Amino acid sequence: MPGAIVTGQWSLITGHQFEFTMARKNTAAAKQSKADREDFVHIRSLAHDLSNSLEAILQAAYLLNQSKLDANAKRWAQMIDLASQEAARLNREIRKALRALSGD
Repeated sequence: MPGAIVTGQWSLITGHQFEFTMARKNTAAAKQSKADREDFVHIRSLAHDLSNSLEAILQAAYLLNQSKLDANAKRWAQMIDLASQEAARLNREIRKALRALSGD
C-alpha cells in the first residue's frame, strides 16, 4: 500500500510538472509567433521600400539611355538598366512569395 501512495504522489507531481512545462512551451510559442509575425511584417516593408528605390533607378536608367552617349557610356547605361530590371523582377518574386505566405 505505501508503494501505491508514492506512485500516486509521483503521478500528481508529474502531472503538475507537465502542465507547467506545457504552459511554458505555449507561452514561448506565442512569443515566437509574435516575433515571427513582426519579422515578416518588417521583411514585407523592406521589400516595398526596395521596390520604390528600384523604380527610381529604372526611371533614371531609362532617361539615361534616351540621352546622347558615347558607345562606352551607352554600354554602362544598358548594364545599369538590365541589372535594375533583373533586381526589380527578383523583388517582385520576393513580394509574391511573401503575399502567398501571408495568405493575401
